[in-house]
Amino acid sequence: VKRMFYFCDFGILYLIEKCCIIKIVCKNEPKPGLKNHRSRGKNMYAQHVKRVVDILFCIIAIVLLLVPMAVIGLIINPKGKIIFKQTRIGRNGKRFKILKFRTMWSDTPRHLPNRCMTQQDYDNYVMPFGKWLRNTSLDELPQIINILKGDMSWVGPRPVIENETVLLNARHEAG
Repeated sequence: VKRMFYFCDFGILYLIEKCCIIKIVCKNEPKPGLKNHRSRGKNMYAQHVKRVVDILFCIIAIVLLLVPMAVIGLIINPKGKIIFKQTRIGRNGKRFKILKFRTMWSDTPRHLPNRCMTQQDYDNYVMPFGKWLRNTSLDELPQIINILKGDMSWVGPRPVIENETVLLNARHEAG
């Protein structure tokens, strides 16, 4: 079974097949010489309002989700590490550690991208409860702390992994 993923970022559609990324230009890609609408400077007040909204939503989310997050942490591993940290690249190329619940066993190869995993790898390396966390996206709940710290926002492009050079270059070109 071939696994293919599509994602569109700044008007460029990428097809990921196994471990290869193929760039496909969308019709709405900005033409050379024209400024992308994303490159316009945001209003200073809009940036502050967005940050305040991010903080308010984080406080509400922490209050509502603190107990479920603690239960998930105890189910994952009552005695060891429950948080997985990964270096990501955010706005303006700033590196930060993104937080997620650990869904894979500790002896998993360190740099094994999900898109390169076979079904056997997935079954061997992902914890049974981790599969459910991934399917429900609950493994991403600790990212509330990244949002509260200002590394991320509730709305915006997802921070990329350091080795996603094609996507990083496309974002840099698009402004």
